[in-house]
Amino acid sequence: MTLDEIERAVALAKSRGLAELECAIGQGGRLKVIVNRPHKPVAPATAVALPVKAKNAIRTRYFGVFADTVPPVRSGDRVSEHQVVGFLELGEIRFAIEAEKAGRVSAKPVKPGDLVGYGETVFEYE
Repeated sequence: MTLDEIERAVALAKSRGLAELECAIGQGGRLKVIVNRPHKPVAPATAVALPVKAKNAIRTRYFGVFADTVPPVRSGDRVSEHQVVGFLELGEIRFAIEAEKAGRVSAKPVKPGDLVGYGETVFEYE
């Protein structure tokens, strides 16, 4: 890749308002362009009430997009200890979400396709 091609990639990223642009080059090569933008002033943070965490809950250990098992676990279903109850997908990587204890599912606050963060409750159980 020439310097002219790199400069065109940077110009393309800036003109489209992209913060990043990544593309394949030849066989196995990659170019990642990160456009530095001036930081905008951030308003002071305001207090936000955090949700109360359920005592008996299955929480994520990673972040990603939630995906159901087949068949999906639903409210009212019994789960056993270490049973896989769902997955978190991050790109092509899939992390299993396991029940830490046996019990009956009482709530499922997420649905397939939801983006979930670290420590977020995906199932509540009794």
